[in-house]
Amino acid sequence: NNMFKGILRIKPLSAQLIHDTKVLKRMSPYVIIKVGDTVFRTNPSIEGHLTPSWSEEYVFDLDGPIYEVEFQVKHEAIFGDALIGTATLNLGEILRYTPCSRFSQIQLQDR
Repeated sequence: NNMFKGILRIKPLSAQLIHDTKVLKRMSPYVIIKVGDTVFRTNPSIEGHLTPSWSEEYVFDLDGPIYEVEFQVKHEAIFGDALIGTATLNLGEILRYTPCSRFSQIQLQDR
């Protein structure tokens, strides 16, 4: 049963990227987080390039069947943002113990 009720807080901390989408300049990566129908986007990590960090925390109000947390890391660009990688976490695995505070390492897959 994947019915969840409560608050899920997600705070992307940092990444170690291996896929550089820029040739001449540094990347400005950001993260898109999707839980159910709710989507949040971090601010770009201007100084981060291949080791970006973020400080925002996002709160998701869970009330129903939610199965996954989806992540996309993209680079902000003038002529269209470039996908760096994606990852999906099973919410049931994350919330196995309630309440919990947990750090998860996510391996992003190149496009």
